[in-house]
Amino acid sequence: MKYITYLNILAKSIFTIAIFIFVREQSDYYIVPILTSLGFIIAGTWSLLLIKREFKINFKFQTLKTLKIYIKDSWHIFLSQLNISLFSSSNIIILGILTNNTVVGYYSAAEKIMRALSMLQVPITTALFPHMAQLLKIHKEKAILQLKKIITIGSLLYAIISVLVLFFAEDIIHLLYNNSFEESILVLEIIAFVPLTIFLNNIFGTQIMLNTGKQKEFSKILFVGAIINIFLCFILSYYFSYIGTAISLVIVEIYIMVGMLVSIKKEFNILIDKRNYI
Repeated sequence: MKYITYLNILAKSIFTIAIFIFVREQSDYYIVPILTSLGFIIAGTWSLLLIKREFKINFKFQTLKTLKIYIKDSWHIFLSQLNISLFSSSNIIILGILTNNTVVGYYSAAEKIMRALSMLQVPITTALFPHMAQLLKIHKEKAILQLKKIITIGSLLYAIISVLVLFFAEDIIHLLYNNSFEESILVLEIIAFVPLTIFLNNIFGTQIMLNTGKQKEFSKILFVGAIINIFLCFILSYYFSYIGTAISLVIVEIYIMVGMLVSIKKEFNILIDKRNYI
């Protein structure tokens, strides 16, 4: 997993640095998707070389039967990522249908900051997943205890970040954009704590539910969340514009967090002698 973490950091670093170097004005917008692709192409090529050099594994075509097994086993993880993407893109699309590009820009500017903060957890949670998958099978109580510690530390860090974003939203918007994005300040304040809920959703859903046989419940929560999101987004965006879109996002993220927590409450109520595992 350390290689995956390094490769993810490499891809995103290449993209970020290249943006500052090559994108100079509005007409350079087409360079952005090129740079995005280039970063992952480099990381992907490097990963193939690492697989061959470090693990002595050569490329070969897989059978259709093997591919079906992989698709079946990873379906729920794919579905979770798909729903997260739909939450992000559907809100912007709905807001665009009901308003105009300027209003979408106000909302999108704040949401990009929120998404960037949410991505800070990705390398850690990605590396955590296979470890928890194994530990939950061989020692469930110990795994839950470790996850409780991770939740406590992670929630505290994200709560601090969210509070800072809430209090310094105006300064952040002015620093990253300009005075023409004053309307984005309130949006950023409303969604300031969404990165915290996304972190908890990852722990409750991806780390616990998917690793304890609750794939159907996991998928159901996300599916219902997606339906609620579309319904609320249309109504709230129609009456309250981009502010309503932000409120819709917060409500849905809280629903998903609560739904997943309720689903795993038995695991978190396990009574064990913690001294045996510290």
